Amino acid sequence: MIPHTPINRVCFEKLQVFFPLLFYIGCVAHCCDLLIKDLIKIKEIEDIVDEARKLSKFVKAHKYVCALFKSRIKGKSAMLTLFPTTRFAYAASMLERLIRNRAHLEKMVYIRVCMYVYMYSRTFM
Repeated sequence: MIPHTPINRVCFEKLQVFFPLLFYIGCVAHCCDLLIKDLIKIKEIEDIVDEARKLSKFVKAHKYVCALFKSRIKGKSAMLTLFPTTRFAYAASMLERLIRNRAHLEKMVYIRVCMYVYMYSRTFM
């Protein structure tokens, strides 16, 4: 892979004369970022990332849900995160936080369902 700037290209071509097996890969972090962006374009992975983003947004946007979640995790280090789409490996970080907090999120949903069942059963008694 030849670099984008003309100066780097000229330097690389001169080095290649003396070292024919030398190759240039550019910025590794940039290549990894582009690779992850391409992976996220796969339909199944894109759907998972979108659902994770929606869930994180919901928890963070509703103050009572967020307060309940914070009371369950008992610490800010495990709070759900929303990363901008331009951040390197944002999807992996967001998914990792969701997986780490899966039990807390499921317990919150279970509590809410039990509350509705209790209220519904009391209505018809």
